[in-house]
Amino acid sequence: MRNQKALRKQKKLDRKEANLKRQEQEEDAEIERYMREEGLEEDFEEFVPPEDIEDLDEMDENEYGEEDFAELDGLDEDALIGQGEAEFDEHGDFDEEGEEGEEGHEEEEFGEDEEEERIVIDNAKLKMVIQGVAKNSKQALKMFLKIFRGIVLQGISEEGDKKKTRKRKISYEVESGKVYNKVITYALTKVPHVIKRYIEHGGLRPGGNGLTKNALIICNSYFANLLKLIQRTHDKNILAYVLTNTVLLVKIITYVPVYMRKFIHMIIGFWSNHESSVVKFKAFLNLRAICTDLPDDKIESIFRKMYLTFIKDTKHVNWYKYDQIKFMINCYVELLSLNKGIAYIVGFTYIRSIALHLKNCMKERTKENIFKIYNWQFLNSIRLWLSAIGAYPDKNDLGRLAHPLIEITLGILRFYPNVKYAPFRLHLIEYMNDFSRKSGVYIPVTAYLLEMLGEFNFKKKRDKSSTKQFDFTINIKAQKQVLKSHMFYEQLFKRIVNELVETYSNLTSFISYSETLVTTRIYLKKILKDMRAPDPKLELKRLIQLLDENEQDLNKARELMDLSKKPDQVSPFTKDYDKKILKTLNINKLSAKIKKDAEAYIKQNILSEQEKFYAGENEEDDGELEEGYDDGRMEEEVAEDY
Repeated sequence: MRNQKALRKQKKLDRKEANLKRQEQEEDAEIERYMREEGLEEDFEEFVPPEDIEDLDEMDENEYGEEDFAELDGLDEDALIGQGEAEFDEHGDFDEEGEEGEEGHEEEEFGEDEEEERIVIDNAKLKMVIQGVAKNSKQALKMFLKIFRGIVLQGISEEGDKKKTRKRKISYEVESGKVYNKVITYALTKVPHVIKRYIEHGGLRPGGNGLTKNALIICNSYFANLLKLIQRTHDKNILAYVLTNTVLLVKIITYVPVYMRKFIHMIIGFWSNHESSVVKFKAFLNLRAICTDLPDDKIESIFRKMYLTFIKDTKHVNWYKYDQIKFMINCYVELLSLNKGIAYIVGFTYIRSIALHLKNCMKERTKENIFKIYNWQFLNSIRLWLSAIGAYPDKNDLGRLAHPLIEITLGILRFYPNVKYAPFRLHLIEYMNDFSRKSGVYIPVTAYLLEMLGEFNFKKKRDKSSTKQFDFTINIKAQKQVLKSHMFYEQLFKRIVNELVETYSNLTSFISYSETLVTTRIYLKKILKDMRAPDPKLELKRLIQLLDENEQDLNKARELMDLSKKPDQVSPFTKDYDKKILKTLNINKLSAKIKKDAEAYIKQNILSEQEKFYAGENEEDDGELEEGYDDGRMEEEVAEDY
């Protein structure tokens, strides 16, 4: 009889244990579902050692070997945090364990509704908590982080709260907007320093390899709620203020890789496509601060993400996006200077991919292959790397990539020399002239400009009824109706002449200026002889006269040099004459005037477009698009190939 009772008792215990295991599995499944819905796919075990996961909920205040933190004077903990010990979980929430213990939790079901105790934080209570944090009280820091979490989640609907599997028995609210502002300000400006001090004084594992469990839990709670705050902030002024203060976080966010990756992904998005230029700039400052403290492999990952984001966001260009693209290029070039070794690796990788892309398209010049090369993404990629290498032309850095990139760019110029893609080719020549001016590298673009002057029929009579100007700055292809307009060819001729002026303005710093001018003079005179239109003919005469005058001035300077010495003993041609002669040359003065007028024209159009954008007068206009852009399937395939 006793054996039967013992057997029944054992079976009962086995059933109870099986039920507990099944309940634990269901709870784990619910938690995983909640993490997926909230976008918390990253496994917490990635950055917590296995030996710490088992007892992650236990808070041993004496683990660091430090004295106990001072308790808050006059703070009624029962009124604020209730009975029992409140602990952080790994996602910024708190597990609160009451006096019932484990048995009480066995009977609790996650699906049941449970009333929450709402605690209103006024100015006096907040002041006591902040004073405790200033005294290095760990309990006060926990309390403040719970208050911070409460105001971050205030905007969530009740329906969204029901989806959470972990019930919060206590929720914190603030009584006024003034208290809300104080909590946010303190969380952004002071708490990073508190957490940093906490980590430096006992928060690191022996040897400095990662955080202890308590420091890790505190960091997780803070960063989880901070990222939620940033994500849910839509006002550009508030977001700019938040990003201004997040620069302080870069010293501690590197200790929690999951939230660091989320933070980087978030600010790269702000940097690339936010409508506010202030927010974009603040996001860039955060990226710059992060890149100064990361190892090489992490910096390389950031460089790659920023480049791919840049390419993704530059499919089309209008006046509004033109200014953003210029800003993004300047930011990326500055970031590359932080680690030029990694910049070379990233540059080599993507320049090589550009070369392979061009090689595959040159096998057969179909309409689809032409579209794959002559598009804004490809052009902006070339522009970015020409700007980067032109800014750091040293042979020990990115300058080693100058020759292959120039060869690729010249290959693109030769790919499809048709008049409808003349704007695209002029963009390339403009970028190469800018590169030559910054780096001092000679690029033979004169032949392509003369080829355009000779092949495009400027003598033919065309429709003069259309007086609408063609914006070369934000277009890379001329439509059929534009090619019939007389105005387009007048503008095209003027653009080619301006690029010739810019090219020979750059050549004034080379001692071989006179030799490069021989064939150009002959070809220009030949074109001038066949030219019938009076205005283009007058412009060509002025250009030839300007080049001849410039040649005479530079020959006088060259006669003063002693060329009988060895090449390494001859002083550079521009060393003694930059300030005296080069700036006074008429061609350099004309080049400066052309640039100034172009900048004024661009600025005027950008301001006009921004006024329309912010006033909501019209929808965003992507400009005149190529024929290929009308086919969504074709555009998607091209993006995948690229």
